[in-house]
Amino acid sequence: MSTYASALNLDAAVNGLLSLHESADDPFTLTSFPWIKLTKNDFVDPFNKRDPSGPLFDFIMETKIAMRNSYGLLVNSFYELEPSFVDYWNCEYKPKAFFIGPLCLNRSPKMEPVLHQEYCKCIQWLDQKLRQERPVLYVAFGSQA
Repeated sequence: MSTYASALNLDAAVNGLLSLHESADDPFTLTSFPWIKLTKNDFVDPFNKRDPSGPLFDFIMETKIAMRNSYGLLVNSFYELEPSFVDYWNCEYKPKAFFIGPLCLNRSPKMEPVLHQEYCKCIQWLDQKLRQERPVLYVAFGSQA
């Protein structure tokens, strides 16, 4: 999540803005960013509810607790891109964020010939399953935790 999105979520949560509004479509102004208007619909479920709960909510709360107990947060961005939101984060929240990005290149790296052959085999296999109308379940274990 970008620093912009993180700061907006934090401001809305800290100031209880989502619980103050009944309608999901009525715009409200963020306390720390008065030039930004949002609606409850701009937030994902369950965070757009008056009393959020459920597995996603529990997971996010656990990660926030772990994050607050850490020394710092590495962010794939740079200060000049979102200075107002970086300053807000580092003044209002812990841990301090360290902006070390961008960490990715604008262009894709070239694949080694052997990797390219394996990639092509995977694509052919997926295409074959598609033609056979046989679903494929893709499971990815990410780095969020």
